[in-house]
Amino acid sequence: MRPDPDDPISKGYACPKGIAIAEVHDDPDRLRTPLRRTASGSFEPIGWDAALDFAADGLRRVAERHGKDAVAIYWGNPVIHNHGALLVRAGLNRALGTKNLYGA
Repeated sequence: MRPDPDDPISKGYACPKGIAIAEVHDDPDRLRTPLRRTASGSFEPIGWDAALDFAADGLRRVAERHGKDAVAIYWGNPVIHNHGALLVRAGLNRALGTKNLYGA
C-alpha cells in the first residue's frame, strides 16, 4: 500500500492507517480462526459456526438477565471502513435492540 502522487483527489497524501493495513493483515500474531478459552485458561481453536453460536448465546443471556441496554455496540476501525459490514450494521443494531451505540 502506498499513496499515488498522480491521484487528482489525494495528490499523493494518504492516511497512515491505510498505508499500514498490509502490516496488520500479514501480522504473524493476527488471529485467523476463532478461539475459545478452556477450563485451564488456555485457548483452543473452534469453528466459525460454534464461535458465532457461543457469542449469540452470551449476548442473549446478558439481554435476558439485564435488559437489552446491557449490551453496547461500537462501530469503529477497521469495521467502519468495511462496506460489507455497513450493509449489516442497521440490522444488527435493530436485532440487539440496544440504545447504546458508540463510534470513534
